Amino acid sequence: MSSPESKFTFPSPIGGAPSHQDFAPSVLFSVLYGLLFPIMIYRLVRSSSRTFVLIKTKYFVIERTVILALRAAMSPYGRLPAVKLLINYTQTTLNVGHVALAANLVLLLRSLLVQATANPARSSSIETHDPGSISMVSLKPSDVRVEIVEVTAAWSVHRQKERFWYRRITGFILLGCLTAFLLGVISGFIYWNATIDEGQAQLEQRLRYTAACVTLLLLLVIQGLAIYGAVMVQNIIKSSAWLVAGLATLLNVVTIYHFIAMRQQTEGSTTHALALHNVKPLSEGSDAAFYICQIAPEWIVSSILISIDVKKAFRTGKWGDAWLNNKAPVHNSPEEVNSAVV
Repeated sequence: MSSPESKFTFPSPIGGAPSHQDFAPSVLFSVLYGLLFPIMIYRLVRSSSRTFVLIKTKYFVIERTVILALRAAMSPYGRLPAVKLLINYTQTTLNVGHVALAANLVLLLRSLLVQATANPARSSSIETHDPGSISMVSLKPSDVRVEIVEVTAAWSVHRQKERFWYRRITGFILLGCLTAFLLGVISGFIYWNATIDEGQAQLEQRLRYTAACVTLLLLLVIQGLAIYGAVMVQNIIKSSAWLVAGLATLLNVVTIYHFIAMRQQTEGSTTHALALHNVKPLSEGSDAAFYICQIAPEWIVSSILISIDVKKAFRTGKWGDAWLNNKAPVHNSPEEVNSAVV
């Protein structure tokens, strides 16, 4: 712990101290997140759209609703309460919330890429028959089913190596997301001590920068892989791949905002209460940047993922990449994919 004579600074909390100017936007976004609850329940109750791939996103929506409601409740006081659990948890979730959303994008992209290699184009089995040379009377339903199975199996074996590498690449990306997540969690849980200890303050700053760098790189990789899938991968649902690329871009706005926000420092003290008292509310411009560059992009990403039927749009099934469990691949017709937003 630093001596009373020494002066040091610690990283200012993301979002600063809530003030009267935070009340309206905090209530607004808390309500917007709350409006997603009925959609989450609808998707869960409806068997055709029920999937557990988005469990992180659903928890994120609930958590953000509560955090923003608490921020609105603290806004009249213009300072942070000296409550260790609240301070640490708030900084942790603001650090890693977008990383959890990024991990969900990886799971969706994984399902999309793997299913593209597992399912031949629907027209493949039809084109093998020449309507002009085969009598419709001699074409039995069982013959059609057998041929479809044979074409699907041949297609699956032909692209087995490609499917292997999609799983391997997305697996490494998920490990990277876990690394960034853990770095953010550690930095959040030492924040309380960083307000009174110079060494902890320096560690906090290094952890924040490292987590932000890893997250930025991972989101760029996710964008690149999604664009590659949309342009190069045969039989992929292109609109879903482009959607992943767009959502990853939005999440990178949050990461870039963190790089900018981390430059702000607050003077430390010998007690937690005095140190937190030194945390000032953000200026109007900085406060607007917090809601525009962090809260809004996170809400847009989570609301899109919750609103669309990802089970159809990304061929996820209930648990994501179905081939891990040797389940039959999920194939959707173009009409089913186009209706995924219903």
